[in-house]
Formats: sequence, C-alpha cells, structure tokens
Amino acid sequence: MAEIDFVRLASPFDAADIAWRVQSCGVKEGRVWARIVPYVTCRAIMDRLDAVCGPGNWKNRFERSADGGVLCGIEIRINGEWVGKWDGASGEEAKDGIDAVKASLSSAMKRAGVQWGIGRYLYRMEAAFAQVHEGGRHAGHTKDGTSFRWDPPATVGANGNSKAAANRGVKELSLDEVKRQMDAAERPQALLDWLSENRERIGGCRKAAMEYFNARLRALKEL
Repeated sequence: MAEIDFVRLASPFDAADIAWRVQSCGVKEGRVWARIVPYVTCRAIMDRLDAVCGPGNWKNRFERSADGGVLCGIEIRINGEWVGKWDGASGEEAKDGIDAVKASLSSAMKRAGVQWGIGRYLYRMEAAFAQVHEGGRHAGHTKDGTSFRWDPPATVGANGNSKAAANRGVKELSLDEVKRQMDAAERPQALLDWLSENRERIGGCRKAAMEYFNARLRALKEL
C-alpha cells in the first residue's frame, strides 16, 4: 500500500463530524448556563481511517482494563506491519447498562484515535458557552436537578473559528499577516498546529485564508 499520510490523518474535520458535550453547567441569577466542548464522532474516525489508510489497513480491538473499564487499540498497517496505539475509558465511565457500555466503547475509541492525532486539535480549543433555550436540540441538567435544553453556539464552528472573536478581545489577523505566518511554517505538521492555534483569528478572511492554507500544505508535502 501507499505510505500513510499522517498529516491528512490528523487534519481538522468538517462541522458535520463534530459533536458537543456539556463540560460544566449551573444556574446564575435565575438563568441556566452551560459550557460545552467539542469532540469527533466515532463514525468520523472510522471514515477518516478508511479514507487515509484504506478499509483493509486498519482495525480496532477492545479489551477490559484492570479497573473494569474499556481499552481500545487502533492498529494501522505500516510497511506491512501492524502498529497499534491504545487508550481507554475508566471503570467509573463504564457503568452498568447497554447505553453505558456503548458510551464507554465509544469513548475509548475516540481516545485511541487521539493517540494517532485524529481530532487531537480539538483538545486545544477552549470551551464555549451553549445557547440555552426551550427549543434546544440537546437536553441537560444541573447538579441541583434543573433541566434545560441547549444548542451549540452558532458563532463557533468545529474548527474553533468564532465571529465573536473581537467581542472577546481576540485580535483578528489580516490576510497578509496570515500568509506571512503560514509561510514561516517549514513542515506540514507545523502548519496544522498553527491553524489549530489561530483559527479564531482568521474569521475576517477565513475563505481566502483556508484557500492559501490548502495550497501551502500541498507545497510543504511536496518538498
């Protein structure tokens, strides 16, 4: 098979492949608030592995951990040999019940994917505030039992860009400055790291910046 493109394996996902979960929530001055964080779905991880490695060149395995949790190993065939990376969900997460078991298996696979760089950039994103309203698609409840509905913030995308960056004191970059900083990256991974850290700062020129990013990434991979 062709050499594995690890840069592509770790590249950012489309918004449709990203889900959100509540990290913390509470009630302040009579109003519910919730901070949420993004994560990549297992389906998206499998699609990414199929696209980059080929369906027959990766596999996953699950085992029980010593604490009763679940371990997942994602193995990729590299130069004819299987190379595996493992991570897992703790016994505290793997509680009784079908849904809980499915959740622990899913959590273990997501973490194993991160070991290969899949969705790792999401860990560098800050938590965002959810839109809490009665018509929200997602349900949640606070520690005191208050139920609420919520949606992810419309201004925050899966890649961390935010149209409200200026309102939070984040200085956006001009297209010329974006190009200058991208040109300073000497390796594909360095360019991906730069994008992960600066997505919120390119909101004003996002389309042109991403076109330049893709062209620069192709050029670096050809060196």
